[in-house]
Amino acid sequence: DYSEGIHSNKELLKIYEKERKALFDSSTSTEINALDYFVQINHVNDGGAITELIAEVNALLHTSNNSSMLELRGQYLQQYFPETFAFIARELSKAE
Repeated sequence: DYSEGIHSNKELLKIYEKERKALFDSSTSTEINALDYFVQINHVNDGGAITELIAEVNALLHTSNNSSMLELRGQYLQQYFPETFAFIARELSKAE
């Protein structure tokens, strides 16, 4: 599965880390806590937070689920991780 290799893409990781740092530098602890699952260093998922971002973008792009929670997370991702979101979306489209 092509999407599994996205999480180790060095360019993606560089973009993600830049946006993650910007979030921590410019946000309140409340905002950071709301995004905790996407910014944790020691993540519960073996693939780390970046794997969760990939899964979230994939769900937003390829499911008809209109859950308010999915919509809210999608808004957060596009607001705080716009370059990461765009990169993942492009890579996922290549896999189709």
